[in-house]
Amino acid sequence: DEFLREVLFQYGVDTSGGGTRLEMFHRFSTFGHENVKKNKQNVLIIDEAQLIEDAEIYEQTRLISNIQLEDKGLFSILLLGQPEVRERILAYPQLDQQISIRFHLHYFSHDDVVAYIRHRLGIGGMTREIFNQEAYVAITRASHGVPRRINSICDLCLLDAAASRVQIIDDVIVQKVQ
Repeated sequence: DEFLREVLFQYGVDTSGGGTRLEMFHRFSTFGHENVKKNKQNVLIIDEAQLIEDAEIYEQTRLISNIQLEDKGLFSILLLGQPEVRERILAYPQLDQQISIRFHLHYFSHDDVVAYIRHRLGIGGMTREIFNQEAYVAITRASHGVPRRINSICDLCLLDAAASRVQIIDDVIVQKVQ
């Protein structure tokens, strides 16, 4: 029940009164219907879903996905996680059967790594190149094309470069922060 209470809380629904599981599902339904009337989409994103070990949480997630309005689900649920999340979900056939779209992000190629880093830097407002080509190669090798590792390596490189007042990050810095 803590899971349901926390999700309702994160949506901004008052949970101070506690309530039974059924009452919490009624709150989900009411919340979902109110959003639909306001032309809002209800989305529940569960990150690091591979860490869920309690079968009851998967069951509650499935039940949330069953809340409907005129044969249409009120909540779109995204389960995000490491590859192990697939095995976890397969262990709960009732939930597995309700998943309509599955996507696995594969490792990035070198060109993808470069484009990804440049994109992230651009979002942050960077307008000039701060990694040289050798750094991109070193990041690709060290990260094996895994976005989380790319982020971590780049964060450490940026911190090191800022502390050292270096303008261009090279492969030496990438090797140093690993």
